[in-house]
Amino acid sequence: MFERVVLDTVASGLGACAEQWNQLLASPMITADAGLIGFFDLLKLLILEPEAGVAEATEVFLAGGQEPQVVRDMLDCLAELSAAGDEPAGRARLCRQLIAERP
Repeated sequence: MFERVVLDTVASGLGACAEQWNQLLASPMITADAGLIGFFDLLKLLILEPEAGVAEATEVFLAGGQEPQVVRDMLDCLAELSAAGDEPAGRARLCRQLIAERP
């Protein structure tokens, strides 16, 4: 389901997919996976809460002690979302840059 929403967002933009993101991020399957909570929390802030600061949200994600694979998955996801061409794409690009620059 996640991959489909990302692809739909890249193809159609967030405006057309906002409800899909809301449903996905509220899903019990998403909220029950403790290893991915930080991953989806960051996506929620970037995509659905435009008033949230990207730098602060990224710092919270990184401070959560994410597994290296989760960070790589986030970088891949952000690269895809960066291609969407709308306002969240700019936020995704900034977030990806902040994560990539982190030692």
